[in-house]
This record gives sequence, C-alpha cells and structure tokens, in this order.
Amino acid sequence: MRSKNKKRGVCANCGKTCYIESHREPPRSVGGEQTIPLCVKCHMQHHKDKNHFAQWGRLGGKITAQRYPDLWKRNLKQYRSAK
Repeated sequence: MRSKNKKRGVCANCGKTCYIESHREPPRSVGGEQTIPLCVKCHMQHHKDKNHFAQWGRLGGKITAQRYPDLWKRNLKQYRSAK
C-alpha cells in the first residue's frame, strides 16, 4: 500500500520533480540502510526490470503454503480441477 503522505522531490533516476518514494539499495532484508529518492514510475520500472515482483510472488506463495497448508492444498485442487 502506498503512503498517503508522500513528499515531493527530485527523482535520482529521471530528474523529474514529483512525488518521491524511497528505494533501498541493497534491500532492507540484507541490511540496506541507504535510500535513493525515485519517482513512482522509475521505482516500479526498477523492480520490474530486476524481476522482483515475480520473486516476491513466489516467496509469498511459499510462506502462505507453510503457514496454511490446508488452504494451499484446497486451492491447488481447485486450480487443477479447473484445467
């Protein structure tokens, strides 16, 4: 969910003055602390180019399967029967 309290600033990638998101490089999960100001478009494009959305989706699926194995099995059965 995007913050409603975005600040305006200059994107470090395209130089446009607009609403800015803070991008961490490296990610917080591996100890990243420094943030880079990016506009929404550049931020989304960066993660799309790195295939992060697919990686995060697979990780989310694995976590869900571990936490809710019965739900995961039921959804898998429904998916297979729909083919």
